[in-house]
Amino acid sequence: MKHDAPDPAPPMDERLLGDFKSATQRVAQECSRCVSEAPMGSLLAGFALGYLISHRTFRKMLSAQIKLLGALAGPAVTLYGAAKLWELAKNEAGRRAAADKS
Repeated sequence: MKHDAPDPAPPMDERLLGDFKSATQRVAQECSRCVSEAPMGSLLAGFALGYLISHRTFRKMLSAQIKLLGALAGPAVTLYGAAKLWELAKNEAGRRAAADKS
């Protein structure tokens, strides 16, 4: 029985790396534009973000995000279920109308 060597892992896709670089450059240019248009607002936002990061522990920030996710998950799931139910009802009505025409 002949054993072949396993295929080598494919090289990293250069297109993805290029897309990431272009997206990063685009975000950097957008940030530079925003800072040049409103330097005082950017400075205040930077101070506020620095304050939050330095005075809030990671655990408190994470727990706040989890609480927010928990508060928003119920309505989001309800809306998703209602949309799927509406889609199902629409499809069923279309099928019945097509069956009645036949």
